[in-house]
Amino acid sequence: MLTVFIVEDEFHAREKLKLQLSQLPNINVVGEAENLTDAIVRINQLAPNLVFLDIELGKHNGFTLFDNLNVNTNIIFTTAYSEYALKAFDNGAIDYLLKPFNLARLTQALSRIADKTEQSKPVKMKIGAKSGNKTTIIDQDDIAFFQTNINMTLAQIADRSYVVDKTLEQLDLELCGRFLRVHRNAIINTDKVDNFVRLSNGNYQIHFIGCDTCVMTSRSGTHKVKQYFNLT
Repeated sequence: MLTVFIVEDEFHAREKLKLQLSQLPNINVVGEAENLTDAIVRINQLAPNLVFLDIELGKHNGFTLFDNLNVNTNIIFTTAYSEYALKAFDNGAIDYLLKPFNLARLTQALSRIADKTEQSKPVKMKIGAKSGNKTTIIDQDDIAFFQTNINMTLAQIADRSYVVDKTLEQLDLELCGRFLRVHRNAIINTDKVDNFVRLSNGNYQIHFIGCDTCVMTSRSGTHKVKQYFNLT
């Protein structure tokens, strides 16, 4: 059962979305709000699996929600404004629905939740690391993070780096569960994180167990880290 919360300031838009969702199986609308202040409070209380979020909410902008959530949830934007799509996906949105959208398009957006859930199942991988003519097989559990450096992908284990054949994009698709993309050039193993240092720009410097090398988060990566580790 997918628990859903709707943030929408137009009554008829809320009612239409609820009617559409009522036609789909395994959907439970647990709440709704017409303003961002109420939405933040109730979403943090209810911790729904999914939030449908409008962008223009009176005096407030829907993107403000990202900085005020203390729970891990998925976001699908529902808006009449196409120009915010790139920003929405940069913030980790699952999908971006342009009003008016039909039931088929809504179903397609919801399928992304199922795909993400399937991908999040832990996958045990062995990684081939090259050094000259020698290839060493390393266990994903030993890797603190992956990072790109001068067109190479490096796997960091303690204070040693290994060159691997895969790109970060490939690894981001294949590695699930404990691995988190926190920057366009970095994927971390959340089990290896030791501590976070909050920087002046609001992003994090991530330090790892038994490793002197750290990783910086991007803006969207900061949001993912806050959600995953329930940071405030």
